[in-house]
Amino acid sequence: MVFSSIDKIAQTANLKTYSFTDAHLNDGDYFYRIKSTQLDGSEKFSSIQKVNVILQNGLQAFPNPATDELTVALKNNFSELTRVSIFNSLGVSVKNISKDALNGTHLTTDVSNLPTGPPAHR
Repeated sequence: MVFSSIDKIAQTANLKTYSFTDAHLNDGDYFYRIKSTQLDGSEKFSSIQKVNVILQNGLQAFPNPATDELTVALKNNFSELTRVSIFNSLGVSVKNISKDALNGTHLTTDVSNLPTGPPAHR
């Protein structure tokens, strides 16, 4: 199994909580581990964790919750769509993304100006 670096965080002597979203995934199994470099320069590896990704109904939106940007991934190409709409939990459309902005199987859009709350996608 070959691993590649997907992200780094700065070293600190304090306990740090962090998260990482691996964008642009397709259906399948993915394997992750954490390599930590200690203050003395020695390295340690976490156990390998397997994550099985299945795009529900051909659509995946992340991160959830989104504060700055939202990425929408489709199992198939966006070419058959005319627009993507983001709805709030009351069913009110809060953002429409035109066909011109749709490209390939992934779309990233700014949501920093949208009201907070869980979105629904159509």
